[in-house]
Amino acid sequence: MVLSCSSILQKVNTGEIDLNPIWQRDVVWTAAKQSAIIDSFFRHYYVPPVLYSERHTPEGEVCFICIDGKQRISSICNFMNNVIPVREAGTNKQYWYEEDRVAGKYPAIDRKLKTRFDSLQIHGFLYMDLADQEERDMFARVQMGSVLTPAEKLAAKVGPWSEWWRQLVKKYFDNPQLNVQHVITMARGKDWLFAAQITLFIWNWGTHNYHPSAIAVSKHLDAYEQSGPDMAFKAQVEDVFAKFVALCNHETYALPLLPVKARGRAAKPLAPVEFVFSAVMVWKFPDASLADLSYLVERMKQDVRKDFKDVMMNTRVTAFLRLWIDSADVPGRKRRAPAQDVDDDDFSLCKQRQTFVQIH
Repeated sequence: MVLSCSSILQKVNTGEIDLNPIWQRDVVWTAAKQSAIIDSFFRHYYVPPVLYSERHTPEGEVCFICIDGKQRISSICNFMNNVIPVREAGTNKQYWYEEDRVAGKYPAIDRKLKTRFDSLQIHGFLYMDLADQEERDMFARVQMGSVLTPAEKLAAKVGPWSEWWRQLVKKYFDNPQLNVQHVITMARGKDWLFAAQITLFIWNWGTHNYHPSAIAVSKHLDAYEQSGPDMAFKAQVEDVFAKFVALCNHETYALPLLPVKARGRAAKPLAPVEFVFSAVMVWKFPDASLADLSYLVERMKQDVRKDFKDVMMNTRVTAFLRLWIDSADVPGRKRRAPAQDVDDDDFSLCKQRQTFVQIH
């Protein structure tokens, strides 16, 4: 199977080439590496062929699943969409696909080079009649030179729970309007894993010392391979995610969740386990206002960072945070520590109250 670069871009845009089957990884190449592969195309260096699997949609249309070659195809699309330039080897000069002086993207390659790149033939192998598991196995084998993260391996699993977590990520973590991308870095399956861990902490809160490790998440998916969560639980969790995203995006009360400057230095960013338990806190205190939750997150961070040099997602830290949440109370009631311990300079506004209007 041979496709020109312009044909590849068109098929990606129309969905005829699917770069994102559920087991596929994110774009992990840096801009520099993407630029380097574009330079290789121009110089006619050998580039491994792309592996496709042909599928037919319920409407009878043909779709090509990209098993291997996503990074190369993404680089082609990013170059032709003017996201990255090509850097000339030796001189390191950069050239864009289209000139855009307002955005500082110039000079551009000349018309002759553009035509040459558009018509450049990208070779691939097309497999037909592959079962889903065969596609996964092939993908896993070709990735042996670039190991999948545990989160990516888990996110590739199928089932009602896994699919629900993907929906939560898309609706709340990756929403173009309100999301949590400014709070914590999410890449290579981390967003899916965070959604799983938040949900499983809520699901297993009554289980002593439950810890949603990669193994525990995998076992849960295997145990519930055919049955998903009931509608009541899903609605409860969706309310938690909606309120948590509202907290993360509030002008004042998001402060404890954000990476901020302190004395001219970048403060320690939110740890993944702190992110997860901040969301769990929303579930644990359903009647708390955003101001209350903001206060509790700040107190939780102070206490866990005082007791642990490395705040990581391990059994010791999660046991501490579970106990902390079980012992905590919203401001205005009896608390583990008095409110005046909060840093007035950074957090005084969070002592106010605000009624939360539920997002639907």
